[in-house]
Order: sequence, then structure tokens, then C-alpha cells
Amino acid sequence: MPAVSAGMLDRAVKRMHQALEIVKDLADLTRGSMSGARRLEQVDLTEVVRRTLARYAEAAAPKNIQATIEAPVQPAMLLADESMLERSWTIW
Repeated sequence: MPAVSAGMLDRAVKRMHQALEIVKDLADLTRGSMSGARRLEQVDLTEVVRRTLARYAEAAAPKNIQATIEAPVQPAMLLADESMLERSWTIW
């Protein structure tokens, strides 16, 4: 198999695995929301976003991806399941 074809096939397989992980994560989120097993609590949305961005900053850097947040100083509180909220942002 020519090197160009092998490279294209390798990239296609990697993309397929990424797509499969997204589908699995979406299925997990759906099951979680349908099970009623959510832990609703007051969550500072600004802090959750900051923590999520920090968690993925190292992986994003080699791809020249930089994400920042501009948020008010005071907390942005909402009633949510924090773990479900974080998972929903990281399915990409």
C-alpha cells in the first residue's frame, strides 16, 4: 500500500475512534439524564468552566488551541449536576 494511502487510512481510523468515543459519551449522558440519578446542587459555572479549560490546556497546546474565559468576578451560580455539566463540555 502506498505511504499516502496508508497515512489517509490511519487518519480515517483515528477519526472513526474519536467519533465512536463521542457517541459513547453522548449515550452515557443520555442514560444519566434518563436515570434520574442526578445530583443537583448549586454550582459556580465560572469555576467549572475555568477548571475544565485548565484540564485540557496541556492537550490543546500542541494543536495551537488556546481557550480563555472572560467572566465576572462574582460567581455565576446555577442549579446543576456538576459532573454532567463538565462531561457535556468535554464531548468533542
